Amino acid sequence: MRRVLIRELLAIGLLAGQWGCATPSHLPPPSEDVRAHLGTVGVAAPGFVPTSALQGPTSGKGSGAAKGAGLAAGEVAGSSALFLLLGIGSLNPLEIAMGAIGIGLSPVAGLAGGIYGAIAAEPKEKVKQAEAALKKAFADVNVQSALRARMLQAARDRTRHHLVPLAERHPETPGENTDDRRRAHGNADTVLEVRVLSVTLVGPTAVNPPLALLVHACPRLVRTADGTQLYPSGPNAPPAVAYASVPRRFVEWGAEDARLFREAMERASQGLAEKIVEDAFLVYLPQGRRWSPPAASLGQTACAPAAGQVSR
Repeated sequence: MRRVLIRELLAIGLLAGQWGCATPSHLPPPSEDVRAHLGTVGVAAPGFVPTSALQGPTSGKGSGAAKGAGLAAGEVAGSSALFLLLGIGSLNPLEIAMGAIGIGLSPVAGLAGGIYGAIAAEPKEKVKQAEAALKKAFADVNVQSALRARMLQAARDRTRHHLVPLAERHPETPGENTDDRRRAHGNADTVLEVRVLSVTLVGPTAVNPPLALLVHACPRLVRTADGTQLYPSGPNAPPAVAYASVPRRFVEWGAEDARLFREAMERASQGLAEKIVEDAFLVYLPQGRRWSPPAASLGQTACAPAAGQVSR
């Protein structure tokens, strides 16, 4: 988990500019022949609330001091123990001495970390207020519907495809013919569904770390006539498209009725919509073998394969 978090944070640092951005996709886009026969594309908003992790960091001087002391002492002791083991293994007296000295100094590091933690920790009341503001903002945003609206606008501005909103996705039953499916999906020939999986604030393990807003979304383009998934394709679960914002402190995210969080969520919807529209309708890649890294190697969230047809 630590390695995954480090990779995620490195990706955030490389990708996030002043306003944040969506990650580049490694999914092959639909072919030009497939795009030519999409017909009317219905854009669906999933009927579930994505998972969220908007909890505050350590708060209060006492808790901050305890966490700071534990982190500092643990880091020094762990590094020193590694030096000691390497020195013993290689019979290197310098590394043995450095390891032993470091272990002996870990209580001093803990004391320094405790002082820092007490200073860095936010007051409990401020953290509670920020948590309440963020939870309210998350409920107000309705990210699934917001992303659908942005998708429609981005596609209309940048493509010639005919996209229409789908208010609901109706469950399909066995034995339905093409006309039944089309009526169930507002006479759309193709359905584009983008599921926002999670909205989280992520950052390094610290008393009061800078946190980046991270939003993961999974796109699916499905042909209504037979339920074939046109994008993304392949036997493995594809990586989710992610938006990463500029990191900020937790209380900054929650200040002024979570104004910065609300603005970042708007930018996330816009960035994800533009990226998905580009991948699904605009990007063209020549045929042939190409390498793409597996989702796990990037520390990304994978989109679980959908069961059956597009349904609600």
